[in-house]
Amino acid sequence: AQCLAKLGKSSEADKIFYSLAQKQLLSNDGRLDYARTLLNAGHLISTIEQTSIATGTEAYYMKALALFNRRQWTEAEINFEKSLKEKKLDSTYLAYARFYLGYCQYQLGKFKEAYSNLYTYIKNYENHSLIWNGCIFAARASAQIEDLKAAASMAEKAINVAKNTEQKQESILLCAGIYNDDLQYKKALDILAP
Repeated sequence: AQCLAKLGKSSEADKIFYSLAQKQLLSNDGRLDYARTLLNAGHLISTIEQTSIATGTEAYYMKALALFNRRQWTEAEINFEKSLKEKKLDSTYLAYARFYLGYCQYQLGKFKEAYSNLYTYIKNYENHSLIWNGCIFAARASAQIEDLKAAASMAEKAINVAKNTEQKQESILLCAGIYNDDLQYKKALDILAP
């Protein structure tokens, strides 16, 4: 089943994993392999089921990802927090877990917590693929808690890390809006001028 999954034959792997699971023949590692296969195939509900039976940091992380993709923010937040709390998560996934935790909190209206986690993400993973998104949501979260200085700082960083014209324009408009809200009209005009 593992070999089939690695070859991208998730449907065939799923059948074998399912059969082994039904017979109670999967160890915790086997359940994690099964959950990984299900997650990669987009079977989110089944991933949640398997990770609910499995234990450990990776189980929490995969469960959180499946819940995140189903927009179940509260449960995703809980599981991302558990995956980070154990401090055993593979370094490849640490940045994602921190970003997704902050994003879940943003979606839940927990703006102070969201800003804190997104700020930690930005500070520790400056070259990560989601850095622009982190800056944008950190800026929006801090604006929601009326910390306009932090919001402007994050929006400016978003301008600097933007990867394309669309991201740059969105960052500039956000930053100008924050300056406007902070009654810093000259800064808003200066950033819009180009």
